[in-house]
Amino acid sequence: MREMKKDQKRKLLYLFLISQRINRGWDVYQSAVVCAASAKKARFIHPSSIEDTDLSLSVYGRDRINTSHYKWDKKIEAWTEWEPKCRKCQRRGIKKEADEGALNEWCHPKEVNVKKIGIARKGIKEGTIICAYYLGG
Repeated sequence: MREMKKDQKRKLLYLFLISQRINRGWDVYQSAVVCAASAKKARFIHPSSIEDTDLSLSVYGRDRINTSHYKWDKKIEAWTEWEPKCRKCQRRGIKKEADEGALNEWCHPKEVNVKKIGIARKGIKEGTIICAYYLGG
């Protein structure tokens, strides 16, 4: 009975197909399947995961590997690199400067197409990138 109550309290997460048609050609993300609580939150997930970068497991840890390497900064309207292990940066709200490459390979969150495709299984964390389609050149 207790187990059932825990599951009922668990925040339901969904799988979303996110895609864009703004940036075409080579070296761009076309789409991705991501885990989020809502379509609005899915729109703010960049498909470039930490796993896609040259960063090591020792820096980020295995539990962060399939999470986005970028965060959308509403103040400067740009994707910025995110350093999840820097607690001092998190407390102060410090982020690196805008990454132009991130916007060129994806798009502004307002331009992201979002479609709910399912319910995430228990254990998948919000912000997880299940898979992404990158058209490399």
